[in-house]
Amino acid sequence: MRDIISVGILVNDIKIPQWVFCSLENLVRSGDARVTVLVVGTPKPANDRGKRHLISRLILKLVEKIDYLIFNRRHNYNRKRDFTEIEGISGVVDLRQKVNGEGAGNTSLADALTDLKPDVIVKFGEHKLDAQIREIPKYGIWCFSIDRADPPAGLDYGFWEVIRYKTASYSAVKRTGRDPASKETIYGSWESTCPFSININRNKLFFRAALFLPRLIAGIRIYGEEYLTWQKQRAAKNELPENESGDPLAFLRVLTDVCKSLVRVLGLVFNKLINTDAFSWQLLIDANSMGNSLEYDFSKFIKIKSPSGLFWADPFVVAGDGRYYVFVEEFIYWKNKAHISLLELDNNGSLIAQKRVIENPYHMSYPFVFMVGAYYYMIPETAGNKTIELYRCTDFPGKWQFEKYVMKDISATDTTLFQYDGKWWLFTTLDQTGSVSGGSTELFLFYSDDPLSENWKSHPLNPVVSDERTARCAGNLFIRDGEIFRPSQDCSMRYGRGLNINRVTLLNEKEYNEELVKEIKPDWDRKLKGVHTINFDKNFTIIDTYKFHRRI
Repeated sequence: MRDIISVGILVNDIKIPQWVFCSLENLVRSGDARVTVLVVGTPKPANDRGKRHLISRLILKLVEKIDYLIFNRRHNYNRKRDFTEIEGISGVVDLRQKVNGEGAGNTSLADALTDLKPDVIVKFGEHKLDAQIREIPKYGIWCFSIDRADPPAGLDYGFWEVIRYKTASYSAVKRTGRDPASKETIYGSWESTCPFSININRNKLFFRAALFLPRLIAGIRIYGEEYLTWQKQRAAKNELPENESGDPLAFLRVLTDVCKSLVRVLGLVFNKLINTDAFSWQLLIDANSMGNSLEYDFSKFIKIKSPSGLFWADPFVVAGDGRYYVFVEEFIYWKNKAHISLLELDNNGSLIAQKRVIENPYHMSYPFVFMVGAYYYMIPETAGNKTIELYRCTDFPGKWQFEKYVMKDISATDTTLFQYDGKWWLFTTLDQTGSVSGGSTELFLFYSDDPLSENWKSHPLNPVVSDERTARCAGNLFIRDGEIFRPSQDCSMRYGRGLNINRVTLLNEKEYNEELVKEIKPDWDRKLKGVHTINFDKNFTIIDTYKFHRRI
């Protein structure tokens, strides 16, 4: 463990946007940094844009204002807060010109930073840094890709992603050194774009970004420059592609974009009126499959029909004694809540019996089943209880009892264990934004020698995936031809839209890497809207798919 990292934070004013306030607060609370905030003042405004694209700008500003009035939330990313409210900041240097006796007046930014000698300089807002300043920080000068000084039409980041509907929105931390022109990404994340609200989309992006700074500083404190090298390698594979060509404010293009956005919102409203939030799920099986094959003909899979008033999803299968035992989330529509049920199928995949096996006052789903010694265990999703819970089967397959809490006070979804190289690895998606951003964006990895442990060690690269298109687990990891594969969900645009098969190329106590090798969308049936989980045992493969569920 290295000494506490000295961080110099550059801001334009005492009152800063809420997401910046949260970044500083998270960093101070981490205990890994000695934080000094330098108030540099507001830069001169950009040159007047004149009358060019005036109508386009007015249209876009109107759209932004209407959206804000409709979707303004308590946690607004841009609400101004006084950073001096944060307890634990080591120092504040006010470099603005003296006003009413306040401010440092004659002290220059270069002199202040030379005295401070920070290991890292972080810019929030617009700041001009000369060559002398760029020589100071050991780990460079950092800025956020979403923190632009002069965005198109004066609109903050996250606007065009909604208007032109990119299914995922990108945010990153960039680093420069002595050469201001050479930027490298040291952290990147993809968040599912909110299809109907600019303000909600911005909140998701900016509050997610508020987590990046303390993670990076903690990584440097433990591993030094090597940690940034790991993060750069990971970010380089998945960076934001080049910007679209053409003038983004051309009148006809703006008008077309706004009209398309309006039509999309009206379509979403109509869909909301006629369909419930809970989808209509169905299970599809193949009792004569190739097991861990990467190629399936899902059009030939057989449907298992659930009774009226409920659905089955998140299937996990155990094969044995000429039977297939499928553990599922059983969701009751009128309760708007699920429990864990068991479906018993014969050798041909026909349903013989069904039974409720675990129920609690809170929602339960994703019944991950695994075996240790002579016992079967289950870790169902219990995010509604802020826990990861372990159950033991006392009489297979139908009798289960609570064993212990694996983790508490944690918003974890779709926890999946995998045994490899003498260790057990726990994969789970965690929400650390207080439900402001998506709960399917970040995959965390833990490891232990004992799968029944309550003390799992956090992987140094956590979150090992920060991408709502590939993070959330979608079933058991498996090995094929000596290679590890991890099924995951594509939750961009909407939850459970598709499946991915990712090849895990590195898995150890210091490194993790995976690459996407196959995408599965429910294109074999145009009525289907998503495919969500895949599992198999021996020659039996099962998936779940969904359609929209009509209110009437």
